[in-house]
Amino acid sequence: MADSFTNEQEKQAWLVSLRLLAATPKSAKELREKLTAKGFPDEVIQKTLATLESKGLLSDRTLAQNIVTRFTQSQPSGNRKISFEMKRKGVPARMREEILDGLAPEEETDRARELARAKWERFAKLDGPKRKRRVYDFLLRRGFDFQTVRDVVEQLENT
Repeated sequence: MADSFTNEQEKQAWLVSLRLLAATPKSAKELREKLTAKGFPDEVIQKTLATLESKGLLSDRTLAQNIVTRFTQSQPSGNRKISFEMKRKGVPARMREEILDGLAPEEETDRARELARAKWERFAKLDGPKRKRRVYDFLLRRGFDFQTVRDVVEQLENT
């Protein structure tokens, strides 16, 4: 792979990129910024990114899907937080919208309901308004939209 590069700078950019990607997944934008900060010329960066993408080692879509998986399964969160994390990682806006549009709204509500139930039980010793506020605030911090949080907390309160 590295021998397909024509000069030493390209080889160095390739090695630096592989090292960075091995540490944590990155978007093309993040990797471009890192390589620029290390002083690589733009044409070397372009060639390196293109090669990484063609070999399947760099994919904004895969990164975005991994973020969605993480925030829907292992760290359940709302679509706002998922969108924020994708944006923070440099996933293009059009791709973010496309991926978020593919998520069913009822899945977000189910995630919120599941988290809320656990917190509701945990705060059982608190008085009503304080318990409600704690669960409400927790869900908002997790990136669930206002209406979803309100509906879920009202359902818990009425059970």
